[in-house]
Amino acid sequence: MSSEPDDRTLDVPPVADEQIFIGQGVSPGIAIGVAHPHDAGNVAVPEYKIAKDKVDSERARFTDAVSAASRQISKLQSKA
Repeated sequence: MSSEPDDRTLDVPPVADEQIFIGQGVSPGIAIGVAHPHDAGNVAVPEYKIAKDKVDSERARFTDAVSAASRQISKLQSKA
């Protein structure tokens, strides 16, 4: 996104607490509400060693986390 004006930029004074986002719309029309900008930049992922006797429990914990995430996504999709 560029801060340079283009043909989509309105030349109007900003309202207090107003932000104008220039970018690619994903659906037609306007939206009024709270914006939740997403930054898909680099995410720091810590790395650490797991003792051999903890590998099985970590695999089980991972499997449980994937199952929980899958349930959460399904629940969100059913609300959409």
